[in-house]
Amino acid sequence: MSKICVECGCKVIPSDIHGLYYCPHCEENLNATDDVRDYTVFDQITASPEVLAEDMVYEIGAMWASTLIVDTTFDSYEEAVAATVAKLKEIAQ
Repeated sequence: MSKICVECGCKVIPSDIHGLYYCPHCEENLNATDDVRDYTVFDQITASPEVLAEDMVYEIGAMWASTLIVDTTFDSYEEAVAATVAKLKEIAQ
């Protein structure tokens, strides 16, 4: 399983020294118990708002809707996905 830096979220590289990892973004060696964590399925899903948004859009008759945006419909799938991505990015900030 991959590991990521708890500080920046970048994937880390195992070091030659047992128990240490190197973070290319932070440019420093990290302790395996305190400074890194497993890269989970949740991390993978949430890494791309576009992929997540596609799973949140559904069709209602001839219209499209998003599970994230209530009381709003869209004329096209693409428009619904774009609005959902924008909302995801807004929530993430």
